[in-house]
Amino acid sequence: MRKTALVISIIAGILVLSAVVAIAGNERSAAVTETKIESNSRTLTPHAPIYIEGNAGFTPENGVVSGSGTEGNPYIIQNWDIDASTAHGVEIRNTDVYFIIRNYVIHDGKSNDIYGIYFYSVQNGKIDNVTSYNNYYGICLYSSSNNTITNCNVYNNSDYGIYPEEGSSDNLIYNNYFNNTNNMYTSGGTGNKWNISKTPGTNIIGGPYLGGNYWSDYTGCDMDGDGLGDTNIPYGHGDYLPLTTPNFAPVANFTYSPEQPTDLETVQFTSTSTDPDVDDVLTFYWEFGDSYTSTLENPTHQYMDDGVYTVTLTVTDVHGAANATS
Repeated sequence: MRKTALVISIIAGILVLSAVVAIAGNERSAAVTETKIESNSRTLTPHAPIYIEGNAGFTPENGVVSGSGTEGNPYIIQNWDIDASTAHGVEIRNTDVYFIIRNYVIHDGKSNDIYGIYFYSVQNGKIDNVTSYNNYYGICLYSSSNNTITNCNVYNNSDYGIYPEEGSSDNLIYNNYFNNTNNMYTSGGTGNKWNISKTPGTNIIGGPYLGGNYWSDYTGCDMDGDGLGDTNIPYGHGDYLPLTTPNFAPVANFTYSPEQPTDLETVQFTSTSTDPDVDDVLTFYWEFGDSYTSTLENPTHQYMDDGVYTVTLTVTDVHGAANATS
């Protein structure tokens, strides 16, 4: 019998920076949300739902604790825990002074179609580090402009997470976490901005860059490992830098048996490839070095002639991340 020597060449998919795959965000992202809520809740004080009508409505009775919402030192409303089961958690109407709502948890308005935060004809407001959950809408803007919404966790709201209604424009909404029945209402306001430029800094799901928002139903993926979506963009009304969890390419490896096959002997090839993203779908492409190929995960092959053959396995994830070396 003549012996057939096999020279094994392995594809190491993890070596390429662009070889990354998308992760199912929900479980990993849900853990981020829970951590954020726990951090907020330890310092909050219960407060009745807040209703502000006009600039004169910013009073201590309505949750104002200090000035410096800026321009000219208007208002800060912060550190409240609001049960929204009887009224919108925070409802503000017909104002144009500068104010900041921050460090809030607003919850449990869904059974009465109640919103976590409702701005009606509001300009120059900021919503920062607010958690809105178990409401009807998480945050609703009607005929409101020049507002900023950032660092918020908006989840488990029964209709929409963020609802920019008609006449709402020139609002900036970025670095928020949205996981709701419907995340963004896309038929309302126009001219709103849903991301900033790519900026170094830890985002709301722990990634290395600030950009847009995390959307639980975003179906694209991050192809270059920066934690920002590269496909299926923009999301919704115009998030061009949706946040994703950085992921990794598969690592290809295999064994074969017998170790010293003869010609015409059946050789069993077994993939031992791994993928850090355990829920990913992999495809396999074998090149046996004699012009024959296979797409099975664990193929068999016979060599007709003696010789030295380079066997190459390429493992590719569902988003096309792969790298070949031989």
